[in-house]
Amino acid sequence: MPNQHEAVTAPRQSGPRRVLVITGGTAVAGGVETNLLLLLQAFDPSAITPIVVMPGDGPLTERVRALGVACEIVPYYGWRLPNPFRHLETLARLVQVTRGHHAQVIYLNHHCMLEFAVKLAALTQLPLVCHMRGVENAAYMKDNHRRLHTADVIIATSEAVRSNLLHWGVPEGRIQLIYDAIDLGPFMGGVPRSSLRTRYGFPPATPMIGAVSRVIPEKGIGDLVAAAALVIGERPDARFTIVGTDNDGGRTTRQFESLAISLGLENHLFFTGFQEDLIAVLNDLDVFVLPSWMEACPLSLMEAMAAGVLVVATDVGGIPEIVENRVHGLLCPPHEPQILAKLILEAMTMTPSDRNTMRARALARIRERFVLSVQAGQLQQAIGARE
Repeated sequence: MPNQHEAVTAPRQSGPRRVLVITGGTAVAGGVETNLLLLLQAFDPSAITPIVVMPGDGPLTERVRALGVACEIVPYYGWRLPNPFRHLETLARLVQVTRGHHAQVIYLNHHCMLEFAVKLAALTQLPLVCHMRGVENAAYMKDNHRRLHTADVIIATSEAVRSNLLHWGVPEGRIQLIYDAIDLGPFMGGVPRSSLRTRYGFPPATPMIGAVSRVIPEKGIGDLVAAAALVIGERPDARFTIVGTDNDGGRTTRQFESLAISLGLENHLFFTGFQEDLIAVLNDLDVFVLPSWMEACPLSLMEAMAAGVLVVATDVGGIPEIVENRVHGLLCPPHEPQILAKLILEAMTMTPSDRNTMRARALARIRERFVLSVQAGQLQQAIGARE
């Protein structure tokens, strides 16, 4: 295994580096999958030939194949299943795919598959690049921080992630800070402000406040529902929408819908589920809210800023690395619906001049620090694919 951790330095063959990309799910459920799709398009084909491995067919599989990227299906079986030998079957299949494609580097797109990636690297003697896309809790790090010691390069998506890794004793020399990023191109065209208003029959002047997020408790959805009730108390003309996937078969959404009904919000707050045309949704918002309890480097926040929407977010994880409070948006503590409601109302009542100034600063921030071509170039270097 390489001793140099600033970039993977396995012997370079002529032509692009063949990179086995291991990812966990088959849905396009959030920023992890979205960013992977962006990277697959942004990589320099003369430097990188990706081969994506995932556990089955699904929307993500279809979109990877639509990009012309090789995609292999390998069902992931954990060691603790009733038949632990299926785990060995997974490893054998991963080795077969790796050797069949003559892969030179293993790139783990999400650390949830760390155990498989580490064992595959040991079996094939290939360098491993691990993307840490979350600020993980103590339970995860207790079980996995030693595995991270075996990775050649660990990509931290924010200083918050990097600090967490250092706290758990991951060698500093193996960690590289590479912010996640977005493609600004699609945000530069004019999109009519009518997606949500038309869908629900709202008048054009209706104030629209929205979140784009997976529907899970730790995204602060309950806090947003509680804050919405306070906002509606002062601005009954406002409407709230929560856009995103519920991976629990709709059960979590129904729980939050029940909470909204108990607060009298049945005609004021709506869950839309997954929306394909996210830019159109963002362009229809007056205020974007991200009330998460923890975030590493949220793409939805960047996308809202790129779309010119005023943002209100919690001051947790990597969020303050994206948004400086009262410069690019408004920040509040997590678990504080009353403060969240106050900031939403403040954003709604900003003067046009203050609104335009904050929006311009937010867009400049994205252009300065969170551009896809920069992320792709840095990641290419991290896996040893230099131009």
